[in-house]
Amino acid sequence: MIHSDQVRSEPVLRAGPMSFCQELIFLNAKRNENFRPIIAEAVALLGQLDAEQICQALSRTVGDYESLRTRFVIREDVPWLEVLEPSDATELMTLIDVQSATEPKEYLQAAIEQRISRLDPGQGRTVASVLARTGAGSWLWMLAIHHLATDGWSQHIYGRHFSAVLKSIVTDDAEHRMRDHSHGPSIDYAARQTAWFGSDAAQIQLEWWIAKLGSLPSQQLPLPVRFRDATQRSTLTRLETRLDAVTHARLHKIARDARTPMLAVAFAVFARTVARRTKESRVSVLSLVSGRSLPGAERAMGAFYNSIVLTLDTQGIEDEASLLQAAARTVFEGWKRQEVPLGLVSQACVDRDLPEIVGKLPIAFNFIRHALSEFRIRGCSMFEIDYETLAPVDGSTTGVRIRWRQEQVTAFSGPMTVIVCDLAEELRVSMDVLSDWFDTADAADFVAEYVQDLRKFAAVGSNEAPAVGLGANRGLIYAADDTT
Repeated sequence: MIHSDQVRSEPVLRAGPMSFCQELIFLNAKRNENFRPIIAEAVALLGQLDAEQICQALSRTVGDYESLRTRFVIREDVPWLEVLEPSDATELMTLIDVQSATEPKEYLQAAIEQRISRLDPGQGRTVASVLARTGAGSWLWMLAIHHLATDGWSQHIYGRHFSAVLKSIVTDDAEHRMRDHSHGPSIDYAARQTAWFGSDAAQIQLEWWIAKLGSLPSQQLPLPVRFRDATQRSTLTRLETRLDAVTHARLHKIARDARTPMLAVAFAVFARTVARRTKESRVSVLSLVSGRSLPGAERAMGAFYNSIVLTLDTQGIEDEASLLQAAARTVFEGWKRQEVPLGLVSQACVDRDLPEIVGKLPIAFNFIRHALSEFRIRGCSMFEIDYETLAPVDGSTTGVRIRWRQEQVTAFSGPMTVIVCDLAEELRVSMDVLSDWFDTADAADFVAEYVQDLRKFAAVGSNEAPAVGLGANRGLIYAADDTT
């Protein structure tokens, strides 16, 4: 949702076009008041920290990156970016203590919702944070950034810079902060990307995707589909489970030894699981990419991500090495041609009387790192939290579990989304399930089967490591001795 029709009068330092991705998010938010594209994470911090120093580091990070203090508006019917002066730290973070609250969970939730409700990209407010003391040496930290100002690529660069700034504050070392990477304004890359769309290179990429996808058969779902009742409200359930440290380490070693990205490892196994269930050897999925393959993209902050199509034919592939090699090939081919938006490819197919692409691909498969894995806080360990108890996840539950439920779905890429998230010592596998598509039990069985296939691929026996869970380390994002 974009709140503001009346834009505050503030000095504009620079202005320019939005990226293609930002335009889509911006226009969807304009049209749908229930659409809140916000990347938010809440984690537990264990250790000693100075809340004011965290606040200062966040404020300086926002000041250092134009993309975090940019206003998103319409100028002469064109979506437009306007970079503003850095704002005061009080606009970014709420500090609270829930130890004496009668209902600490409700108090915390209210504080988070109030802070997030202030996000308004139309006014340049794209960052919100809550830091809550929950006990002696125990904190809960929520960080939310509007999707217009960030994506997975940006999150990690913001995190590294935040950590460098925080260390310079804690150690009073101004030079340390200066040694961090240079800042990357999103406006420059958005303008370069917009101009590139009209180039011969863009047309070549477009033609490659049309040739690859124009005759692509529809992907079958690996789960029984429910009878869909359009009158019923659809709910979204996230199922999640975790792979142990042994499997995590071995899968990473397999990727390193084969010189392939972890996405290729995860997708190779996923394709085998889906093919076995659908009885179709060819498996095609949508997968997120950074959308930054043009020169000068390394420090481009903001929302530039795109989706590519990964296709793997498992027929005749018996050994793991050949399967992984085939998966890596489709990943690298897609990454080389990630700049043309999939929506433009799909529309070009329709214009040529070819089937529309996205509707044929009901499965999204993404491999990501945890959104806060680069936001290191000196002297503290960071864990995921249990949203029921507000305590660090401690490994007390096993198997596939329901993490959260959303009452109404307002934006969803398709009926099935599987995410493999890389944490410090484990992999988290989750699946978003729409109630009017799948039965939760069927979806849980599929996730468990995929996890078991990952363990087999890594050659992990039941006597080597527990199938699910990691004891006290479960949910660990980083440890105190692994800080910057």
